Amino acid sequence: MPAPLAANRYFNCVTPSREPLEWDPHEAPAPESWPNAGYFGRAFAAMERTLRHRGLTFYLTFDIGALPSYGPDVVAVVIDNEDARIPAYAPRVRATFLNLGTHPQLGCRPLTEPSLVNLMTFGVYARDIAQWLPSGGAYARERLRAALRGERVGDVHAVPVGTFNQLDLPIKPLAERPSTMVFAGSVTHQAHGLRGLKTKVAPKGLSRRAMLEEAERIAARHPDITADVGVTGAFWESVHSDEETYSRRMMDAQISLVPRGTVPVTARFLESLRYGCIVVADHLPPLWPYAQAPVVQLRDWGELEPAVLGLLADRERMQALHEQALAWWHSACSEAATGRYLAGTLSAGS
Repeated sequence: MPAPLAANRYFNCVTPSREPLEWDPHEAPAPESWPNAGYFGRAFAAMERTLRHRGLTFYLTFDIGALPSYGPDVVAVVIDNEDARIPAYAPRVRATFLNLGTHPQLGCRPLTEPSLVNLMTFGVYARDIAQWLPSGGAYARERLRAALRGERVGDVHAVPVGTFNQLDLPIKPLAERPSTMVFAGSVTHQAHGLRGLKTKVAPKGLSRRAMLEEAERIAARHPDITADVGVTGAFWESVHSDEETYSRRMMDAQISLVPRGTVPVTARFLESLRYGCIVVADHLPPLWPYAQAPVVQLRDWGELEPAVLGLLADRERMQALHEQALAWWHSACSEAATGRYLAGTLSAGS
C-alpha cells in the first residue's frame, strides 16, 4: 500500500516573539497572538474539510521579508501589512495571501468628491504606492522570467481582514436592539510632538472625528435616537478591550458606524456584518468582500444624519439590510467562507 500523505502543518508567527509556533488550527492560538489569529485558525480548520492537498506548510505571519522555509509546499498568510507590499518570498512559495489587499487601496474619489479627508487619503495612498512599487515590480519581473522559462511562481491573493475580539453570540433580532448606532474604538494613535500632529491630520483621525461629531449632533437633535459611542485611547486599547462588553454593545445596535482606519479595510466592517448590524461607512476599497457588501456608503460623514433618518423611516429596508448583512457574512467573509476560498484557490493553482 502507498504511504499515507503527510498532514498539513500550521505555524503561528504572530505572537510578540514572532517565532514559528506549531499550531493545531482546531485549537485556540497561543496566548498573546495577534487578535485575528483566531479567525484565521478557524478558517484553516474549515479549509481542511475540502482541501485536496496534504503535506503543505502554512505560516500565519506579519513578515514580508522572510519565512522559516520555502518551496512549492509552503503557503503564507500575511496579516496587517498596511502598505500591502508583496512579500520578497512570494515567488518562492506555493501561494501568498494578504489580508489587507495585494496593493494599496484608495477607497474614495478625491477628484469628484473633494474634501480634506479625501485629499489626505490620496496623499497616504501616493506614499503607499511609492513604497509598494519596488515589491510589486520585483514580483512582476519574477513572474515574467518564470513564464519565459515555462515555469510558474507562487500566486498572490487577497483574503478578508478577519475579526478581532468578538464573541460568537446568538443573533438578536433588529427590532429588539436598544441602541440605534454604535461605535467603539480609537480615533487616533497615541503620540506626542510632531508625530502626534501627523496622527491628527491623518485620514483615520479626520474621518473618525467627523463621524463622532455627526453622531453626537444627531443624538442631541433627536432624543429618540440612541448613540452608543465610546472612544478608546488608542488602537491597542481597542484591541485589548473586554470582548464581552464590546460584543454585547455591537449586538445591541441596529446601525454600526464604520469609519476608515489607518487603511480603508477594518475588522469592524466584518464584525458588524457578522452580527447583522447595518453598516454605515465612508471609505470602501474595491476589493471583495467589501465592494459588493450590503452597506450604506457615505461620501462624507456630513451625510450621516439624513442617512440614519432615512433608514429609521424605512423599517422594511433596515430589516432587508440586516438579513443581507448576515447572508453576506456567511457566504463571503466568515471563517467558513474564507476556508472555502483558501481551499479552492490552492486547488486551482495546483
